[in-house]
Amino acid sequence: DEWVARDAAVVWHGFTQMAAYADNQPVVVDHAEGREVVDVDGRRYLDAISSLWVTTLGHRVPELDDALRAQIDRVAHTTLLGNGNRTTIELAEALATRVPVDEPHFLFASDGAAAVEQALKIAFQYWTNQGVTSRTRYLALGGAYHGDTIGAISLGAGGFGTDVFDPLRFAVHRTLGYDRADWADEAVALVEAHGDELAAVVVEPLVQGAAGIEVTDPGSVRRLVDACQARGVLVIADEVATGFGRTGTLFASEQCGIRPDLMCIGKGLTGGYLAMAATVAAGPVHDAFLGP
Repeated sequence: DEWVARDAAVVWHGFTQMAAYADNQPVVVDHAEGREVVDVDGRRYLDAISSLWVTTLGHRVPELDDALRAQIDRVAHTTLLGNGNRTTIELAEALATRVPVDEPHFLFASDGAAAVEQALKIAFQYWTNQGVTSRTRYLALGGAYHGDTIGAISLGAGGFGTDVFDPLRFAVHRTLGYDRADWADEAVALVEAHGDELAAVVVEPLVQGAAGIEVTDPGSVRRLVDACQARGVLVIADEVATGFGRTGTLFASEQCGIRPDLMCIGKGLTGGYLAMAATVAAGPVHDAFLGP
């Protein structure tokens, strides 16, 4: 009770009604071991939510602990604005051999929503850099969830109290979600009808997580991507939740047989050790930003 009172006095918890926080008997974690967290009174709990889908390998993994200590002995952080960092280069090189993106380039971010925001802006500017001013819209699915920043909740299908922010959200072309077996029919038709105004289509490959773990067949995702590529529409694959082994392959895009133009990764990227994400851009997308 003392820790909960101290907590409520100074911390504002996301997605939490603070008026009822203490009544809901929150777990106040002291430390963790393997698959379990241990609270301030010594009680042990299975971390079944994986600290919100990020702790893919468990807590206090010796290899990750050692890597974190070794990096701290080198440097904690240096800017990438106009400069480089050895560890960042090595990480990007390692990821480049794994992601299903052609000629990948990595723009790192703090979290999944920020990676989505970067992808939205990259897709928009990709077209303006080439003098195309008509492609300013996005297609997103019913049941979609892509984070809680303004662009991300614009893509999202609502819920989580986002209706209060409707005046700030930009309009998207909205189709059916994975809870409907025929979702791809409508999405493909919309791409064929409005492809000339679409900057990008944004999908969660294979699984819509926040929608209730709605799973679709890989062929439906591939159909939508094929339609986009036929019309020159960029494909953004949000693999923040599905990436790094969550669906059986390292990335869900692999099961769908797709190679997106932009991919958002996060959560499992650091095994939950650090807040880190990245927007992965295919070579042609990256090259559209090169200039004198």
